[in-house]
This record gives sequence, structure tokens and C-alpha cells, in this order.
Amino acid sequence: MPSYKVIVNELRGLRLIIEELRDLQFKVMDYLSQPVLLSAERKKLLMTVPSFLLKSYFALETLKEGTATQVSRMTCRRRSVESAYLNELTRMGLVRKETRGRSVVFKIVGQKQEGET
Repeated sequence: MPSYKVIVNELRGLRLIIEELRDLQFKVMDYLSQPVLLSAERKKLLMTVPSFLLKSYFALETLKEGTATQVSRMTCRRRSVESAYLNELTRMGLVRKETRGRSVVFKIVGQKQEGET
């Protein structure tokens, strides 16, 4: 059976964790209370692209560039579905596709890559 001192130390540690969680909760609440400002281009994208394609678009935007497999891991959809959706975004002119060996890599059109100025 643990000693009294061990239990007290564990409780102190838990108290610190609870305080950190409260601080994070306040930061999240503050962040969420701020208005979201969208550019005209972003608003147009949100209004014109179907939601099922937006999920793929935003996943690719987060990755900067990626294959259908990488995007499918983020969206929890099958690779073949993501491949079709990414190709549709390519046809719409929102995504660029390039072949690297046997892999097809997709990138958001106009998104700067690391190292570009």
C-alpha cells in the first residue's frame, strides 16, 4: 500500500495538471471567441466547391503536398476515393498534380512551398 507521502505527491502532481488544463481551456475559449476573417478568395472557395471536395482540399493544404494515400490517412477515406477527389480538384484548377517516379504528388495551386520566396 502506498505511503501517505506518495499519495500527497501524486495529488500535487494532479493539481498541477488540472491547473494547466484550465489555462489551456481559457486559451481555447479566447481563441474561439475571436471572429474569423476570410479573404474574398477563401469565401469564393467555400461557396463554390462541394463539401466532400473541401475535406480533401483542406487536408492537402495542411500537408502542403501529398499523395492520395497521405491525404486519405487524414480524411479517413479510401485511397481510391481520395485519388478521384484530388483529380477532380485538379480539373477545377485548384490543385496541381506532378509525377515523381511512380508516385503522383498533389499540391495546392498558388501555395508556396518551404524554401520558396
